[in-house]
Amino acid sequence: IVTGKTEPDAGKIEWAKNVRVGYLDQHAVLEKGMTVRDALKSAFSWLFELEEKMNGICDRLGDADPDEMENMMEELGTIQDTLTMHDFYVIDAKVEEVARALGLLDLGLDRDVTDLSGGQRTRILLGKLLLEKPDILLLDEPTNHLDLDAIAWLEEFLINFENTVIVVSHDRYFLDEVCTRIWEVEGHGLTSYKGNYSAFLPQKEAAVALQQKQHDADVAKAQKLEDYIARRDFTRCVEQDMTNGIIAEAFQMDEDALKRIRAQSVRNVKATNGLISLEKYARSRQEQDWDDDEWQD
Repeated sequence: IVTGKTEPDAGKIEWAKNVRVGYLDQHAVLEKGMTVRDALKSAFSWLFELEEKMNGICDRLGDADPDEMENMMEELGTIQDTLTMHDFYVIDAKVEEVARALGLLDLGLDRDVTDLSGGQRTRILLGKLLLEKPDILLLDEPTNHLDLDAIAWLEEFLINFENTVIVVSHDRYFLDEVCTRIWEVEGHGLTSYKGNYSAFLPQKEAAVALQQKQHDADVAKAQKLEDYIARRDFTRCVEQDMTNGIIAEAFQMDEDALKRIRAQSVRNVKATNGLISLEKYARSRQEQDWDDDEWQD
C-alpha cells in the first residue's frame, strides 16, 4: 500500500510535495547488457541528465544575447550547485565504496548483471538504492543475501542516514541496531511503540495484559448484568431499562458488551414469554375443571 502497488480499501497514501521515495524491490528486473557498474551508477541518472542539460546551455552561450546570457548563467549556477551538493564529481568513488561494502567488487563491476544469481542482483539493487539517498528509504528484508560484514556496514550506513528509513524485517538483531520506533500490524490496526525491537517486546506484553484485564472486567460486568436481568421481569427489563439505557449506565458497559447482553436478553424474553403462556394455559384448563387425563393429553 505504501509503495502504491496495492490499493487500500479506504483512504489514501499522500507524500509531501517533492519527496523522493526509494524502495528496495527484490523482484525488479535488471536489463541484459547492463554491467554491475552501470546498474549502480543509474542511481545518479537524474544528475547525468542535469549535466547533459548544463552542457547544452554551454553550447548555446555563444549565440545568446546579453539578457539570455544572464538567465542562462544563472541556470548554470543552479545546476552546478546541485551537482556539487550531490557529490556528482566523486560518483565513481562512491560507487566503488558501496560495491566494496556489499561484496560486489569481488563479482566484477564490468560483469553483466544477468549472469548473476538472484541474491547477487538483490545486493546490486540495494547498493543502487543506497546511492540514490532518497528522502524516504523503504527496505524490504534488506539483510537477505548479505554476509555479516555487509550487514554491519548496512547498519552503520542506516544509523548515520539523515533521512527517514522504513524497514520490514524478521531480523530482530538488525532491528535492534537501526530502529528507533516499531510499528506493529495486527487485527486490522497499526500500533506504534517507541524504541527498538527489544524495547518493543515489554511494551507489547504490557499492552496485551491491559487488553486481557479489560476483557475480564467486561466479562464480569456482563455476568453481573445477566444475573440482574434474571431476577427481574424480562419483558419490562428489556422494554424499559434497555430502551432507556439505565442498565448500560449503571454497569458502565461498553457498546459491544451491551449488544451481546441485549441479544441474550431477547432470547431469554422469548423463553420467558413461552413459560408465561404455558402457565396461563394450565390455569385456564384447571378453571374449566378438566380432569387429570384430559390435562395430560
